[in-house]
Amino acid sequence: MISKATCAIADFPALLRVVAAQASTIEEQRQLPASLAVTLGQHGLFRMLVPRGLGGGELAPLEVLDIVEGLAAADGSAAWCVMVCATTGMLAAYLDPEAAHEIFGSADAIVGGVAAPRGTAAASGDGFEIRGRWSWASASAVCSWLMGGFRVDGESGPPRLAFFPAAQVQLLDDWNPIGLRGTGSGSFEVPTVHVPSRRTSSVLAKPRPGSSPVYAMPPAVMTALCIASVGCGMASAAFDGIRAIIDDAMLGTVTAAWARQHAARALLREQVALAWDKAMSGDALPDIMIAHLRLAAVHAARTSAEECRVLQDAVGGAGVSFSSRLGRCARDAQTLTAHALVSPRLYRQLGEQLFAAR
Repeated sequence: MISKATCAIADFPALLRVVAAQASTIEEQRQLPASLAVTLGQHGLFRMLVPRGLGGGELAPLEVLDIVEGLAAADGSAAWCVMVCATTGMLAAYLDPEAAHEIFGSADAIVGGVAAPRGTAAASGDGFEIRGRWSWASASAVCSWLMGGFRVDGESGPPRLAFFPAAQVQLLDDWNPIGLRGTGSGSFEVPTVHVPSRRTSSVLAKPRPGSSPVYAMPPAVMTALCIASVGCGMASAAFDGIRAIIDDAMLGTVTAAWARQHAARALLREQVALAWDKAMSGDALPDIMIAHLRLAAVHAARTSAEECRVLQDAVGGAGVSFSSRLGRCARDAQTLTAHALVSPRLYRQLGEQLFAAR
């Protein structure tokens, strides 16, 4: 479902046709083809959330969600890669200005990575000696820089994030999942390398003073919302894919699934719109609003996967082909739910926040 917000990306419908035409190739290669990455980059998709001062799009949240959802309807893996790199672009507003320009300043920069603190470091001069291995590094093969979370030996403070040029990173071909196969989400390793402090940031850092309201949304929260929008796009593709074969026996099941999916999507967008209004007023987002955003993301992501599975079950044998559109949507959506930001465990954690606040 594409809104007028996607006019932020020139010729977006034509781009979606290009992506859809390569869906099988993306899955077979288990990564985003380099030529397609160039095309997506030329349309500004990897830099949607990079500040305008660095040549990025600095798009409003609902614009980003629309674009990610539309891409996911064309191909889930391509949308996932864009989602990861686009949300990583938010960190340009958190870094030292010199480092932000170094990493994100180039028009063809693609920056991805893994925030989980899988690296270890020792303080050294003006920075850190960092080493580590990070899993689930989506789109890593096409990235010019990769980010990795780390902890400093002997320190009890919050984890930090470091940015490594691609030349310092060794990519590992260990990605062979049931879904989202085309994301190239293998591991990467970094031997002990020196990273200057300016190319690191605490995970608790705040955006630089004077930053756009776009950065009022914490990067992890924006990532969760985008994950949910990837799921919504997959569900949209699944519903479109079975229209021609719906019969009277499955009509009620499909209609109920459609209602549940669209209700979850509506909640997601409602909460994002409320948060955006708050951010535009210049106010910080309160914890209770962030909890609502996170809950809406979990619910939309998991509902998307559940309804893809309902459709697959409703159509019987037509839904089990590995290469069919519905089969791919169901596999991709189910794989999406493995991400920690949309884990079912969050229902309890968020419930404690939401209901304790009454």
